[in-house]
Formats: sequence, C-alpha cells, structure tokens
Amino acid sequence: MNDVLKDPTEREYFLTCKTKFFRKSVTEEIKGHAKSYDRTMVLLIPQESDERNRFLSAWLPDNIETYYEIAAYISYPVDSPARLSVHHRDGKSPYHYLFVMSKGVEDILLQVPEYSTVKVHVLPASHDSEADFARETDHDFEVMA
Repeated sequence: MNDVLKDPTEREYFLTCKTKFFRKSVTEEIKGHAKSYDRTMVLLIPQESDERNRFLSAWLPDNIETYYEIAAYISYPVDSPARLSVHHRDGKSPYHYLFVMSKGVEDILLQVPEYSTVKVHVLPASHDSEADFARETDHDFEVMA
C-alpha cells in the first residue's frame, strides 16, 4: 500500500473512454517493393473525471515528444488486456489520449461505431507483462447488434 502512495503509476485507474478513429498513410517495403496504403487506427479519449485527472497526473509525460506505454484491460466489446500509450493532445486529437498498440484489440475496436464508450482498467506499472496476453487477432469477432 505504501508503494501506491509513493508512486502513482503503481495504482490502478478506471477510465471511461470514447473511441476515436484516425487515418494514417503507411509505406511498407516488401521484397524491395514499396507499398503505400491508408490505415485506420484507434485512439481512446478518457472522459473528464477526477479519476482521469489523477491518471494523467501520474502517467502523462512532461515532454510532449515522449510517451509511456501502459498495460490495461479493456472491457466490452474487447474483454482483453491491451498495450496502450499515453499521449498529449496533438494533431490526432485535441484531447489527451490513449493510443491502442495491440493490433487484435484495435481490429475489434474498429468494428464498433466511432465515439462508442469503452471502459479501460489501467494496471499498475509493475503489471506491464499483462499486456503480453492481448488479443493478436479479432478471430472473426462480430459486434452483436
């Protein structure tokens, strides 16, 4: 318990977030040939609350150029651990945001409507390895209507 008081990154946070999508042009080189395509990515925007403010105070870096990676558990519709990164507001979002780094989790979130509400349980820094168990694929996941 003392560690939580000393280090706020060792605390759990429970955030309510809205999904936001953005498109990015990506270029890959495969066997000497460059391939360009647009890729849609997912941001999670923590909604205003005291819990959000405590979380951002603990995890948002002072330097706008850097970010921290965190482990979290995302509830319905994903129900999976995930790796996220915490970012300052920038060209992608006018709000501070969490960038979804786990591809399988991202694939599932892309199937729900933009601005859907998602519950995010941020795990303590010492539980970072939990993100290794994130979904790697959407496994033919379908959103129930």
